[in-house]
Amino acid sequence: MSRMRRLGVLLALALLGAGPGVLQAQQTEAELMQRLDSLLPVFIAANEEADAAVLRHEAALRAAQETTVDTFMVGPLHVVAPTDQIDVATEMFRKVWDEEFAPIVTRSNAIDRFLFTFSWSTQYVSIVMTGEHARAEARRWSSRAEVERRIKAAIGNVLQEDLKEGPTQVFAWARGTVGEPEDPASIYRQLATTPSRIGRACLDGAPGACWQALGIEVELESLLTWYTAEERQALALGLASWVTREAGHVRDACSRGEFDRCDELLAEFADVRNLAPLPWDGRMAMVWVALEAGGEGAWDRLVEDPQMTATQALLNASGSSQQQLEASWRNMILEARPRVHAGLSLSKWTALFWILVLAAFAMRSTRWRLA
Repeated sequence: MSRMRRLGVLLALALLGAGPGVLQAQQTEAELMQRLDSLLPVFIAANEEADAAVLRHEAALRAAQETTVDTFMVGPLHVVAPTDQIDVATEMFRKVWDEEFAPIVTRSNAIDRFLFTFSWSTQYVSIVMTGEHARAEARRWSSRAEVERRIKAAIGNVLQEDLKEGPTQVFAWARGTVGEPEDPASIYRQLATTPSRIGRACLDGAPGACWQALGIEVELESLLTWYTAEERQALALGLASWVTREAGHVRDACSRGEFDRCDELLAEFADVRNLAPLPWDGRMAMVWVALEAGGEGAWDRLVEDPQMTATQALLNASGSSQQQLEASWRNMILEARPRVHAGLSLSKWTALFWILVLAAFAMRSTRWRLA
């Protein structure tokens, strides 16, 4: 039973059990609280019975599945799938693991713990699971590429659990599915459209600018590097819903162009790391760049020391310099940027078509002829 439903049950018991007197204005708050306290044991008993019913239902489903699903290994992965889909599950998990993750992951505590469910059938199959697990299930009309994408996402989400236990600063900085970025073009658009002077410097190729735009190393003074005074003002005024009423006069001063007051708001009410021009997906893309550069055992080196900073972990995993990682990351997003062609090269045949149409009109009608 969900928390909101349980609260609804408690409220209903209180209203039904209390009788008409609940609605009477003369009933005191103390009497209401006393009545609620008397109903609490009834609610607890009902809640326990509901939980027990859920457990019985899940147990029945698991018993029904004992002869229809099986657990097997694909490399280091523990996979649970219907018995008639073991072959296709093995094939697809092995393909994704060997192509995407085996080159960089030698060992993973999270992979050892988690179970991966697989189902790809016309009829919906709900594999009942308890404990730590990740799902890669789809209906039959989903393409093979889509199912493989789900398997990749499931493995990437499980690998993220290693970051929680490993270099905590990496997890605090970059959160998301571990894997090759699906849409590097979106990272380019974020960088190109976010008003930020460090973002513009990154696109222009200034050394260290992309590293700073990703917020890998952050100090309060980073805001002065990332944004102009006007850009910081826009950020501060965007915090209006977070700012307390007591700070209203500071916000008013900021809106009048007193930029030092804008900086006060940012320092007081914003997490500087979250104000970096590039959010999570751009940061996870840098993690993947470091892993690809490091090759075999890169994941092991990324998570081996919980005390490492994000910079130390990235350099340790990649075996590369900061400058090399930054250049690789920038090249990746620039290669994915939308292609824009100037001139009429793409529409020359359209132009020729209309020239011929107008010429035909001119030849057939005096109205269209030249004088």
